[in-house]
Amino acid sequence: MTFAAEFVGWTQKALSALDAEAIERLVEELVELRTRGGRLFVLGVGGSAANASHAVNDFRKLCGIEAYTPTDNVAELTARTNDDGWETTFAAWLRTSRLNRSDSLLILSVGGGSAEQARCGGEHRCGCRDENLAHAFLRLLTGETSLPTRGAPPCARRAKARSRCA
Repeated sequence: MTFAAEFVGWTQKALSALDAEAIERLVEELVELRTRGGRLFVLGVGGSAANASHAVNDFRKLCGIEAYTPTDNVAELTARTNDDGWETTFAAWLRTSRLNRSDSLLILSVGGGSAEQARCGGEHRCGCRDENLAHAFLRLLTGETSLPTRGAPPCARRAKARSRCA
């Protein structure tokens, strides 16, 4: 089988696994966001930062939704990372942007590995908090402190791969 045939087969399999109802619910939520005048904040690092930037363009231009991503402002992003550390960069940017209940947050991640960097800086020897990124931003948005957390942080499982978490 050729590469092209394999790729088409894989793509068809991936598309057939999509939940059309979930996609419709997401569209409905985006329409509600636009109707109430909320803003959409899109987060991603690495390749997902490029996807976030492109998504912000499409949401603004094609959908009429006020949308932003912190990675479009490289100067602010790198200043926050340099001055305060990576682990607080997005949360601090969202606080400055006055993220509120009328807004929505979309987090893009292919491998999930970058999310662990955003968690680093807490109680564990490697500096990683024992919570997932979605809960961290939900805590920021709602001020709720009793949200559940997950088990061992990924950075603890990857200690050998990261000198910072060694």
